[in-house]
Amino acid sequence: MRESLFPLVLWSVIAYLVETQMKEPLPIFVLVAALVIILIIFVTPIVLCINYWLEDRNKQIDIDLHNKIIIYKTGKELTELPFSDIIFIVKTVTRPTSRMNWSNFYYYVIKAKGNKQYFVTCFMSLDLEKQITKSNFCIESNHLPIVKPLPDNYEYEKKFQI
Repeated sequence: MRESLFPLVLWSVIAYLVETQMKEPLPIFVLVAALVIILIIFVTPIVLCINYWLEDRNKQIDIDLHNKIIIYKTGKELTELPFSDIIFIVKTVTRPTSRMNWSNFYYYVIKAKGNKQYFVTCFMSLDLEKQITKSNFCIESNHLPIVKPLPDNYEYEKKFQI
């Protein structure tokens, strides 16, 4: 996070120095540009946190490696998902070239038999691919990884596999 704040602080200092040296105030477009940059840097992670919190609310995931099942609790509903019922798991991450402060956000969509989808965000479980040893993991990248369901015709074979 420090790396992403450095340019903002640097530009703020430069703007202040220019402001004190100028007899006239800064042009409005400079102030608007600074406000937009601040909103992008600080509001986007807040939006992702709210999105992930709304998705994770009243949910819990337990992975039983001995019995090879995932116990997925949604409120009072309990679902036991054997590893053998998992068709594939998609991990949606931020694009690798992104250096923004939301680049550590990611989520998983577990597609199971019966066309059911289970969502697991980075707030619920870290590195699911290290806990479940299956060959049908794949990675998808977005600029902004907001939790959304997979389309019915999603083909995971065409994506990069872990």
